Amino acid sequence: MNQSTETNQINSSNQLDSMTQEVELTMQDIANQEDNPSGKLKKAVRFLRKESLNWAVAEAVGLTPALQTWMNSEGLLVHEVRLDPPEYDRFRVKVRYNPAFDWSVAGPLIEEFGITVSTTRATDYWVADIFVTGQETLQCTTFGATAIEAALRCLALHRLGEEVEIPSELI
Repeated sequence: MNQSTETNQINSSNQLDSMTQEVELTMQDIANQEDNPSGKLKKAVRFLRKESLNWAVAEAVGLTPALQTWMNSEGLLVHEVRLDPPEYDRFRVKVRYNPAFDWSVAGPLIEEFGITVSTTRATDYWVADIFVTGQETLQCTTFGATAIEAALRCLALHRLGEEVEIPSELI
């Protein structure tokens, strides 16, 4: 057997192992969903991204998130976090809640909760911390690919704990 054939077999074996792990995780999610009729699954805050992070942040600040699903122009299902409109909105259209992508929403939250965000040139990730007000006692530290992601994970961890329940569509 030549080296090229051995390399292809190793690559195929690695791909098969990776696919097997993905199937096992999917089967575990399905089993968890069957055990949980609410349609929500527990997810570690440190892994929250995009819409799942939006959901957790809404809950962390006392809002009631709702899931809206629609089909885009390419025929793909899109899941978004929405909030009920204010009572004075006569059209009652749910509004998009998107702090994970919008500094105008995330910025005030970062300021309100006193979250510090930093990075170094040596790393490709951001670090966020929350300290007890008036003390030097660290409450939590999280990491993220972006400053917003790290800060919002820190907020969710601080207010909700290490795991949160997220609709299965957002996982």
